[in-house]
Amino acid sequence: MGIAGRRKSWDELRMASSPACRVAFWSGLTGAVWFGLTVALAGWGWPDYSHVANYISESQARGAPHGPVLRWWGSLPAGALFVVFALAARSTRAAGVPGRMAWVVFGAGYGVGTMMTVVFPCDFGCGRLPTEVSVSQWVHHLVGLVTYLTVPPALLWLGATARHWSPVRAVAWAGWWGGAISLVSAWLFLVFRDAAIAGLLQRITEGAVLVWVLIVAVALNHPDRGRSN
Repeated sequence: MGIAGRRKSWDELRMASSPACRVAFWSGLTGAVWFGLTVALAGWGWPDYSHVANYISESQARGAPHGPVLRWWGSLPAGALFVVFALAARSTRAAGVPGRMAWVVFGAGYGVGTMMTVVFPCDFGCGRLPTEVSVSQWVHHLVGLVTYLTVPPALLWLGATARHWSPVRAVAWAGWWGGAISLVSAWLFLVFRDAAIAGLLQRITEGAVLVWVLIVAVALNHPDRGRSN
């Protein structure tokens, strides 16, 4: 049986898993918007904070203005929503076994990883100040490293498997472009983490992932739009 014969139509997939599609849509939409607002509010009450130069985690570090609020009311629920989004999208089984594994990687790296950075915040300045580094900051940096090394490849892989769904062309393109942009910007951020534009590089990485989440969430909820041939 050829590839075409092995494919299920998107309508069949949606009929078999429409509750999961709706859960993926709402959790993905809410998670992306919630986390985006959390990042946008990073400089709230901190005149010296720069979205270009400072890390996102610096706004949520110990001793930062409104750090606990941004962590527990911003990043924590957003991370939980990303886990729900990944599990719901995976349960649609639209991407096949390889795609389902990539969903696990995304849910663990971006969802659980985000929540872990809340539990283990970095110290004030996130290592940029000449102070003793705590265990929490070491864990925070390790989680961030794992996230940036695993999530971009997961997006690329989901973009590759999305070509076999035959539902919405934008999903495959979003996976390729989102994965490529986040991969390059994450690499630049890790290499030049002390640069004057380190914060901008990190936000490009996060932005690429969030845009991908939004596109996939909408595609799962509206499979008839932008159908590929």
